[in-house]
Amino acid sequence: MIVAEPSSNRPIIAHKGSVRLQITAKGKSAHSSMPELGDNAVYKVVEWIALIKALSFESQSHPLLGSTTAAVTTVSGGQNINSVPDSASFTVDFRTVPSHHHRELVAEIQRLCSDEAAIEVVTDFKGFATVPDHSAIKPLMTILQDRLGSRPDPMGAPYFTDASALVPGFDDAATVVIGPGEAAQCHQTDEFCYVHRIDEAFEIYTALIRRMCE
Repeated sequence: MIVAEPSSNRPIIAHKGSVRLQITAKGKSAHSSMPELGDNAVYKVVEWIALIKALSFESQSHPLLGSTTAAVTTVSGGQNINSVPDSASFTVDFRTVPSHHHRELVAEIQRLCSDEAAIEVVTDFKGFATVPDHSAIKPLMTILQDRLGSRPDPMGAPYFTDASALVPGFDDAATVVIGPGEAAQCHQTDEFCYVHRIDEAFEIYTALIRRMCE
Protein backbone atom coordinates (compact mmCIF):
# COMPACT_ATOMS: atom_id res chain seq x y z
CA MET A 1 0.00 0.00 0.00
CA ILE A 2 1.19 3.49 -0.89
CA VAL A 3 0.16 6.34 1.41
CA ALA A 4 0.66 9.56 -0.52
CA GLU A 5 1.60 11.88 2.33
CA PRO A 6 4.47 14.39 2.21
CA SER A 7 7.90 12.76 2.30
CA SER A 8 9.85 14.68 -0.37
CA ASN A 9 9.26 11.53 -2.43
CA ARG A 10 11.54 9.53 -0.13
CA PRO A 11 10.33 6.14 1.17
CA ILE A 12 9.07 6.13 4.77
CA ILE A 13 8.54 2.54 5.89
CA ALA A 14 7.75 3.22 9.55
CA HIS A 15 6.30 5.97 11.64
CA LYS A 16 5.26 6.50 15.21
CA GLY A 17 1.77 6.35 16.60
CA SER A 18 0.22 8.75 19.08
CA VAL A 19 -1.99 8.35 22.11
CA ARG A 20 -3.10 11.60 23.72
CA LEU A 21 -4.41 11.67 27.27
CA GLN A 22 -6.16 14.21 29.44
CA ILE A 23 -5.44 13.54 33.09
CA THR A 24 -7.59 15.23 35.72
CA ALA A 25 -7.21 15.61 39.48
CA LYS A 26 -10.03 16.45 41.86
CA GLY A 27 -9.55 18.33 45.13
CA LYS A 28 -11.46 20.50 47.56
CA SER A 29 -11.86 24.25 47.35
CA ALA A 30 -10.96 26.55 50.23
CA HIS A 31 -9.91 30.15 50.70
CA SER A 32 -6.24 30.61 49.93
CA SER A 33 -5.71 32.17 53.36
CA MET A 34 -6.62 28.77 54.87
CA PRO A 35 -5.14 26.23 52.43
CA GLU A 36 -5.12 23.52 55.09
CA LEU A 37 -8.92 23.34 54.79
CA GLY A 38 -8.74 22.45 51.12
CA ASP A 39 -7.23 19.78 48.91
CA ASN A 40 -5.11 21.37 46.19
CA ALA A 41 -5.70 19.63 42.85
CA VAL A 42 -2.85 21.54 41.19
CA TYR A 43 -0.31 19.98 43.56
CA LYS A 44 -1.48 16.52 42.47
CA VAL A 45 -1.14 17.40 38.80
CA VAL A 46 2.36 18.79 39.36
CA GLU A 47 3.43 15.52 40.99
CA TRP A 48 1.99 13.43 38.15
CA ILE A 49 3.68 15.57 35.51
CA ALA A 50 7.02 15.09 37.27
CA LEU A 51 6.49 11.32 37.28
CA ILE A 52 5.70 11.27 33.57
CA LYS A 53 8.71 13.47 32.81
CA ALA A 54 10.95 10.97 34.59
CA LEU A 55 9.66 7.99 32.61
CA SER A 56 12.14 6.07 30.47
CA PHE A 57 10.98 4.26 27.35
CA GLU A 58 14.32 2.76 26.35
CA SER A 59 12.79 -0.73 26.38
CA GLN A 60 10.33 0.45 23.70
CA SER A 61 12.47 1.30 20.69
CA HIS A 62 12.72 0.82 16.93
CA PRO A 63 15.84 1.04 14.72
CA LEU A 64 14.37 3.80 12.52
CA LEU A 65 12.16 5.55 15.07
CA GLY A 66 14.08 5.59 18.31
CA SER A 67 12.05 5.30 21.51
CA THR A 68 8.55 6.25 22.60
CA THR A 69 8.41 9.85 23.85
CA ALA A 70 6.10 11.87 26.08
CA ALA A 71 5.31 15.58 25.96
CA VAL A 72 3.03 17.41 28.37
CA THR A 73 1.29 19.96 26.18
CA THR A 74 -1.34 21.84 28.22
CA VAL A 75 -2.05 22.48 31.91
CA SER A 76 -5.15 24.05 33.43
CA GLY A 77 -6.65 24.44 36.89
CA GLY A 78 -8.06 26.74 39.50
CA GLN A 79 -10.88 29.27 39.52
CA ASN A 80 -9.16 32.40 40.81
CA ILE A 81 -6.04 33.59 42.57
CA ASN A 82 -7.46 33.43 46.10
CA SER A 83 -9.01 29.94 46.11
CA VAL A 84 -7.47 26.51 46.55
CA PRO A 85 -8.19 24.75 43.24
CA ASP A 86 -10.60 21.84 43.46
CA SER A 87 -9.85 20.66 39.91
CA ALA A 88 -6.83 20.62 37.62
CA SER A 89 -5.86 18.75 34.47
CA PHE A 90 -3.16 18.40 31.87
CA THR A 91 -2.74 16.76 28.49
CA VAL A 92 0.14 14.61 27.37
CA ASP A 93 0.99 13.37 23.89
CA PHE A 94 2.83 10.05 23.75
CA ARG A 95 4.51 9.31 20.42
CA THR A 96 4.89 5.56 20.36
CA VAL A 97 6.87 2.98 18.43
CA PRO A 98 4.68 0.37 16.67
CA SER A 99 5.47 -2.37 19.22
CA HIS A 100 4.28 -0.24 22.15
CA HIS A 101 0.66 -1.18 22.80
CA HIS A 102 -1.39 1.84 23.77
CA ARG A 103 -3.68 -0.04 26.17
CA GLU A 104 -0.61 -1.15 28.14
CA LEU A 105 0.79 2.39 28.11
CA VAL A 106 -2.45 3.89 29.45
CA ALA A 107 -2.56 1.24 32.19
CA GLU A 108 1.04 2.09 33.10
CA ILE A 109 0.19 5.79 33.41
CA GLN A 110 -2.83 4.94 35.56
CA ARG A 111 -0.63 2.93 37.95
CA LEU A 112 1.94 5.71 37.99
CA CYS A 113 -0.56 8.43 38.87
CA SER A 114 -2.74 6.21 41.11
CA ASP A 115 -6.46 5.57 40.92
CA GLU A 116 -7.02 9.18 41.96
CA ALA A 117 -6.18 10.28 38.41
CA ALA A 118 -9.08 10.36 35.96
CA ILE A 119 -7.62 9.51 32.56
CA GLU A 120 -9.42 10.18 29.28
CA VAL A 121 -8.02 8.94 25.97
CA VAL A 122 -8.47 11.92 23.65
CA THR A 123 -7.05 10.36 20.46
CA ASP A 124 -5.46 7.03 19.66
CA PHE A 125 -3.43 6.52 16.47
CA LYS A 126 -1.35 3.43 15.88
CA GLY A 127 2.08 3.52 14.26
CA PHE A 128 3.30 1.09 11.60
CA ALA A 129 6.51 -0.56 10.46
CA THR A 130 7.32 -2.48 7.28
CA VAL A 131 10.51 -4.53 7.26
CA PRO A 132 13.08 -3.02 4.85
CA ASP A 133 13.49 -6.20 2.79
CA HIS A 134 9.76 -6.96 2.40
CA SER A 135 9.13 -8.34 -1.09
CA ALA A 136 6.04 -6.16 -1.59
CA ILE A 137 8.04 -2.93 -1.52
CA LYS A 138 10.86 -4.09 -3.81
CA PRO A 139 9.22 -2.79 -7.04
CA LEU A 140 8.99 0.70 -5.57
CA MET A 141 12.56 0.59 -4.25
CA THR A 142 13.82 -0.53 -7.67
CA ILE A 143 12.00 2.37 -9.36
CA LEU A 144 13.52 4.82 -6.88
CA GLN A 145 16.96 3.31 -7.44
CA ASP A 146 16.60 3.69 -11.19
CA ARG A 147 15.60 7.34 -10.79
CA LEU A 148 18.22 8.27 -8.19
CA GLY A 149 21.13 6.15 -9.36
CA SER A 150 21.41 4.43 -5.98
CA ARG A 151 19.04 2.60 -3.68
CA PRO A 152 17.54 5.06 -1.18
CA ASP A 153 17.67 4.29 2.52
CA PRO A 154 14.19 3.65 3.92
CA MET A 155 13.29 6.21 6.57
CA GLY A 156 11.23 6.42 9.71
CA ALA A 157 9.14 9.41 10.81
CA PRO A 158 8.43 10.66 14.36
CA TYR A 159 4.95 11.87 13.36
CA PHE A 160 1.96 9.89 12.10
CA THR A 161 0.02 9.94 8.83
CA ASP A 162 -3.18 8.46 7.41
CA ALA A 163 -1.32 5.14 7.48
CA SER A 164 -2.41 4.93 11.12
CA ALA A 165 -5.95 4.21 9.93
CA LEU A 166 -5.21 2.59 6.57
CA VAL A 167 -2.69 -0.06 7.66
CA PRO A 168 -4.99 -1.80 10.19
CA GLY A 169 -7.91 -1.27 7.81
CA PHE A 170 -6.08 -3.27 5.16
CA ASP A 171 -4.91 -6.14 7.37
CA ASP A 172 -1.47 -4.67 8.10
CA ALA A 173 -0.44 -4.64 4.45
CA ALA A 174 3.17 -3.78 3.69
CA THR A 175 3.15 0.00 3.42
CA VAL A 176 5.31 2.88 2.26
CA VAL A 177 4.53 6.54 2.85
CA ILE A 178 5.80 8.46 -0.15
CA GLY A 179 4.59 11.61 -1.80
CA PRO A 180 5.31 15.21 -2.79
CA GLY A 181 5.57 17.85 -0.12
CA GLU A 182 8.11 18.65 2.56
CA ALA A 183 7.43 17.35 6.07
CA ALA A 184 8.67 20.62 7.57
CA GLN A 185 5.88 22.45 5.72
CA CYS A 186 3.04 20.45 7.24
CA HIS A 187 0.45 22.60 9.06
CA GLN A 188 2.44 25.77 8.44
CA THR A 189 0.94 29.07 7.41
CA ASP A 190 1.08 29.32 3.61
CA GLU A 191 2.00 25.66 3.35
CA PHE A 192 3.26 24.86 -0.13
CA CYS A 193 4.49 22.00 -2.31
CA TYR A 194 7.31 22.25 -4.85
CA VAL A 195 6.00 21.71 -8.38
CA HIS A 196 8.94 19.48 -9.30
CA ARG A 197 8.04 17.18 -6.39
CA ILE A 198 4.54 16.79 -7.85
CA ASP A 199 6.06 15.91 -11.24
CA GLU A 200 8.41 13.40 -9.57
CA ALA A 201 5.55 11.77 -7.67
CA PHE A 202 3.50 11.47 -10.88
CA GLU A 203 6.37 9.66 -12.57
CA ILE A 204 7.00 7.37 -9.56
CA TYR A 205 3.33 6.44 -9.17
CA THR A 206 2.92 5.89 -12.92
CA ALA A 207 5.98 3.63 -13.10
CA LEU A 208 4.83 1.66 -10.06
CA ILE A 209 1.29 1.15 -11.38
CA ARG A 210 2.63 -0.05 -14.72
CA ARG A 211 5.11 -2.42 -13.07
CA MET A 212 2.50 -3.87 -10.69
CA CYS A 213 0.01 -4.39 -13.54
CA GLU A 214 2.42 -6.13 -15.88
